[in-house]
Amino acid sequence: MPDSVSENTTVALFADDSKCFRKIKTLEDCIKLQADIDNLVEWSNTWGMSFNISKCQLMRFTRKRYPIEYSYTMDNSFLDTIKQINDLGVNLSHNLSWNIHVDSICTKASKSLGYIKRVCGRQCPLQTKRVLYCALTRSVLEYNSVVWATNKSSCDKIERIQKAATRYMVNYAPLEYRERLTICKLSTLESRRKFLDLCFFYKCKTQIYNINVSKFITPKTNVYNTRQACDHDFNINKCKTNYCKTLFFNRIAKTWNNLPIELKSCDKFSSFKINLKRLVLPSCISNL
Repeated sequence: MPDSVSENTTVALFADDSKCFRKIKTLEDCIKLQADIDNLVEWSNTWGMSFNISKCQLMRFTRKRYPIEYSYTMDNSFLDTIKQINDLGVNLSHNLSWNIHVDSICTKASKSLGYIKRVCGRQCPLQTKRVLYCALTRSVLEYNSVVWATNKSSCDKIERIQKAATRYMVNYAPLEYRERLTICKLSTLESRRKFLDLCFFYKCKTQIYNINVSKFITPKTNVYNTRQACDHDFNINKCKTNYCKTLFFNRIAKTWNNLPIELKSCDKFSSFKINLKRLVLPSCISNL
């Protein structure tokens, strides 16, 4: 199927789902994308794997005020245009905002936490409450966190879920959030997202994941302070908008550069993860 489309058009496959996308700059790009859709329909008919047209939709990702409009068809049927979709558990919005996704995971996590409270009550041991919270609630708040980004208000909204959870774990004792985190052996969710970002970047950088980091950020070459080892550092991309700053490779470069050289030069992911955990997650004593 991926070979049926033209250059600069990509087909992504997962199980029985497929996505066809292309960067649209001119009307000619729209025409080429329509031709690619027609080729995919022809491919499906050839191999007896017809698309379910009723489930096929069109989504434009853009922050432009006046994007290029084009009515795409699939097997002579116009594709419905949508502004939001849930793709593998991540809510994508047409304007590239993550507010809907953050609202969705916070709602789901709150329901999960409420379920734990109803089932366990106050008499349940703290360790049991913690295990259930990490498995059922925190996992929702952290799922695919390297993909989506948070602003200050979204970060506070997510952290409020854990604040409520820690109050429940200590049976609503009059303690500050930091004190509750220490007792529950937890770290802030913001620190954990930073930890997960760095782990993911290390895997990209060392080719554990087949992602070409140099396509997004470039290694540093000119260094004025020779006492700092910068062989493992990266240039920070210049961003004109706050949205651009929150993109993964844009936000991770500065964080990575600030790590100790001993940590950045680790040759094994296991040792990198252990040392990073000690640095970034001092309150998290138990297993991740």
